Amino acid sequence: MSYDIDILYYFNIVKKYRKKIFFFMIIAVAIALISGLLKRPVYTSRCTILLQESSPGPSLSNLSKFMGFPGFTFNTSSANTIISIVKSRRMMEDIYLNFGELKKKSGFDLKIEVYDTTQGTLIIDVKGREPKLVSDIANFCAKNLDAINAELDLTMQRPMVKILDSAIPALGPDSRHIVQRISIAAIFTFLTVNFIFFGIEYYSLLVNRKK
Repeated sequence: MSYDIDILYYFNIVKKYRKKIFFFMIIAVAIALISGLLKRPVYTSRCTILLQESSPGPSLSNLSKFMGFPGFTFNTSSANTIISIVKSRRMMEDIYLNFGELKKKSGFDLKIEVYDTTQGTLIIDVKGREPKLVSDIANFCAKNLDAINAELDLTMQRPMVKILDSAIPALGPDSRHIVQRISIAAIFTFLTVNFIFFGIEYYSLLVNRKK
């Protein structure tokens, strides 16, 4: 076998160790497939809310007068404000108070994401293990905005937002991305094993040249 450092050299290494490379790839693919199939299903429920132009609450109104802008209004119902409230620790605490069963469900992995569509609406995505509970939490997040708004007196607008599309239980779990897992595992294993075998062959080449 030629040990010149060129493309043929790499090809010869792959050819020499092709059975071992294939063996490790099969193991990696099997692990990726099994882990994907055993992964507990995750369900996503989506609630869409409408943003509203709002007048400021007393605290912000007084601040605008103090600053010399009596006619100035704050858009306190802006997307950034609502996103901050939904993702706040206060919101999460209210969820656990309202849904006491969450404390009994170990590994529920509740996750809340908020997206600004830049078209006057916000999307609240809630991910979890039980579709009905997840949809209830998504709707609660939208409705609880008013309770937090009333307590903090952010805006006099009531309601703070309007629900365009209520969340409903997901018909099926989210994709487990099994194909992507297998592809990544196969490619990563192929590159890693080839790199290891190349190192072994190159080290042998250096040793032989010294003799």
